[in-house]
Amino acid sequence: MYCEADANYTRIHMFNDHVLLVSKSLKTVEEMISRDFFFRIHKSYLINLNFLKSYSKDKGFSVTLDNGTVLPVAMRKNEEFVRAITRK
Repeated sequence: MYCEADANYTRIHMFNDHVLLVSKSLKTVEEMISRDFFFRIHKSYLINLNFLKSYSKDKGFSVTLDNGTVLPVAMRKNEEFVRAITRK
């Protein structure tokens, strides 16, 4: 569903509530996966757009995933993110 930066590691949060910790930076993980389905919404988060439930502009920008997880969208990534989700 999404990947979360943790220093030089990445936590991969899967739909079945499993979390994998891999010894690669989020940037490295981002370079390894398809940009068709994933988007870097923040310096700490990379989401799978297939699990995007909603997008909100209230109190800053944020997304809610299918499992209810709410994540921030960086202001500098917001415009590009909106273009990406309106193309899908």
